[in-house]
Amino acid sequence: MGVLFIAFPSKCIQYISLVVGVSLIVTGIISVVSYIIERDTKLPLVLGTISLISGIIVCAKYRAIISIIVVILGIFILTSGIVDMATSIRSIMLFRKSGWFTMLLSVITIIFGIVAITKSAQLTDGIVRFIGAALIVYAVLDLATYIQVNSKVMQVKDAVDSISDIEVEATEQQND
Repeated sequence: MGVLFIAFPSKCIQYISLVVGVSLIVTGIISVVSYIIERDTKLPLVLGTISLISGIIVCAKYRAIISIIVVILGIFILTSGIVDMATSIRSIMLFRKSGWFTMLLSVITIIFGIVAITKSAQLTDGIVRFIGAALIVYAVLDLATYIQVNSKVMQVKDAVDSISDIEVEATEQQND
């Protein structure tokens, strides 16, 4: 997704808006149909109508509403960076060496999130490319974190297996 944001920023804005708008329209239609079938409460009709109107507005006026979507993406990127920073701090405290790379990527991700949130009103192709770069850094960060965690899990598993082997050998010697 990040690569697409960098390569085709204007089209990505349009397509994301259309996907969000169509999703709202579909949700609205489902809610209205649910009301027509059940008629238990008017809540599905009200929510469906609001969702349907919102979807139409998003599809028609996507440029005006896209800054909200950029803020949501920025919040997602910022939150993910903070969570990954906490994970990298734990990794540094436990294993000393590993974790510094993810710490660096976490800081970069947090900066990307803050910029996306604060610059969302100035939506240009540049900020969309910036968000694309943030999504790429986010993906690399998650991959690095996964590799680090998986490596530590394998080390712990190997340690547990070796202890289990020692216990089995000791039990066999006691039985002999």
